[in-house]
Amino acid sequence: MTEQPSAPVTRWGWLRRWLRGWRGWVVFLVIFALFCTALGIWLAKAFEPAPDPWSEYPGVGGTPMADILDDDSVERIGERFEEVAADIRTSITAEFGFDWVQHGEPELRDRTNRFGGTSMLQQYRGPAWQTLGTLRDIDDKQRLLELVAPIIEAHGFGTPELRNTMGPDAVPEYGDFLLEDQGRWVLSARPPETTRGELRVTILDLARDRTGGLAAGSADDIASRGYEREYVSIMFVGDLMLREADREEFERRSLRYEGHLPPAPSF
Repeated sequence: MTEQPSAPVTRWGWLRRWLRGWRGWVVFLVIFALFCTALGIWLAKAFEPAPDPWSEYPGVGGTPMADILDDDSVERIGERFEEVAADIRTSITAEFGFDWVQHGEPELRDRTNRFGGTSMLQQYRGPAWQTLGTLRDIDDKQRLLELVAPIIEAHGFGTPELRNTMGPDAVPEYGDFLLEDQGRWVLSARPPETTRGELRVTILDLARDRTGGLAAGSADDIASRGYEREYVSIMFVGDLMLREADREEFERRSLRYEGHLPPAPSF
């Protein structure tokens, strides 16, 4: 049997191992240097003042720009609300025979950017659709909730939940301790994605009002908004929403703050 020479492996193996280790350290040091350089550049930009003062920031502190741009626009949420409200009205009228009136027009309100200025984002408040008359029987109220819940969900406004609470703390807002005695029922749904807002279907029955607080609130609404005294109502309020006409300017102004650390937002 012929012996294989092993001396070269034994003699020079240490050198090959040393060279492999040396190259590895060089690669590591190069990568580390590049990382430190990139980190330094990022930190320099992050702590450098933004080109524009933060009081002119077009968004709202704490709300990611991507969420705002993915959200429904003011115009789109208005269309979606009209569609779901029309289907709810049709179903309620078919079941209970109510006529409806619209109170108010869509309203837009400016929002602070939380840095001492005004945001380009706005609060959207849809018109209130209200019935001429209300429901008083508990079974009718339950049936109405069961009727409209799947409509709300089918239109993408989320899974509706009854907001009423029980006990003494519920009296000011809902009129009494127990659900069956409460004069104000509120079915609420929030869109499950980025749209920030709430769709509400409210039943106001002033025959169930332990302290008179609901009647006083109704009188205020009549005076300020022309609402019905008692009703079933449908409305939607959305927040931090962008108008389609403002989108291009919003994106342009937002880029000037990209990569810069903001100050602590105020409330």
